[in-house]
Amino acid sequence: MSLRYLYNKALWERVCPGCGRVIQRNIALHGTQPWHYGCLQEAKRKKYRCQSCGAVLNTLETVNANIIGRDVRSCGFCGSTGVIPIYTWTPPQVNVIPEGST
Repeated sequence: MSLRYLYNKALWERVCPGCGRVIQRNIALHGTQPWHYGCLQEAKRKKYRCQSCGAVLNTLETVNANIIGRDVRSCGFCGSTGVIPIYTWTPPQVNVIPEGST
């Protein structure tokens, strides 16, 4: 299905929730909300764990709440604000210096 019709929407209707910029190209749809394709893929990759119910969530499954003027990420299942990011381990980069060069 082509999403080309989404480019005909007004600019304020094409703001990506991932980066906050107007979508000029590479549009994707999540539910009824337009996203940049790359921002949507990044949101699916980021993982969080709820400390209350133990659920593992991606960014799309969490909810941003504003509590006393502070943005807080909360669990989409139990509503707890005890959501912490799960960092993926990346191997350390090793620089190999060729023999004889100092």
